[in-house]
Amino acid sequence: TVDKSSQQSIRVSYATSGGTAEPDLDYAPTSGTLTFDPGITYMTLRVYAIDDTVNECTEYFQVTLSNPIGACGAVIGVLSEALGLIYDNDPVEIAVADPLPAAEGTDVVFYVSLDIVSQQSITVAYNTMDDSATAPADYVAADDVLTFLPGITGMTVAIGTNIDAVVECEEQFVFELMTASTLCSPVQLVNASAFGIIGDTGFVHVDVSAAPTANEGDRVVFGITLDTASSQTIEVDYTTRDESAFSDEDYTA
Repeated sequence: TVDKSSQQSIRVSYATSGGTAEPDLDYAPTSGTLTFDPGITYMTLRVYAIDDTVNECTEYFQVTLSNPIGACGAVIGVLSEALGLIYDNDPVEIAVADPLPAAEGTDVVFYVSLDIVSQQSITVAYNTMDDSATAPADYVAADDVLTFLPGITGMTVAIGTNIDAVVECEEQFVFELMTASTLCSPVQLVNASAFGIIGDTGFVHVDVSAAPTANEGDRVVFGITLDTASSQTIEVDYTTRDESAFSDEDYTA
């Protein structure tokens, strides 16, 4: 603007520079001359902000006026510089992926990722919760914070599992992202939880006791045993087979 109407044309040079915004990455740098025709006190200068896919804080650049020229004289006023602010429109989304199943005694590895690159550090808190698997018997509980440094889009969290003496079906626990924060722009949690699957490494061995003896007319009692405890119901088929004794004559098949 000029502070008062003039009967002469006034020209003033302008140029963009400096600030936290980078020319050609965040905005299109420009320079030139504005001409105020007689009677004009207000003109606009448009600087194009470049739309990128990077998460970042609000950035700024500077516009500077110089070299005012008028037939009867013109000078730069008090405000010869102004800041242009560029607000970010790329919120970060954080997600955790379902991991591959892990055998007892190995780690369940969760992959936590950002959907876009960020120029700021991002922290996200996580913890584990029992489901069919329980801590500390089946896995090592966790309650911690991940920090994504600028430029990093993926991190892993390894949750240890324990070998026990019980034969059991696959068990699972919950890994959950709790809260996320950044210095200046919003963060969204999507797919904030995943199940960790623990596969059992043991097998149940079913044994029958050595052949017992019985008098004719009594029952022959066999003992069927498991070599280890199991958390699941186990069924086993059985049958009899003639040796020196014959079915229907010596025993009931």
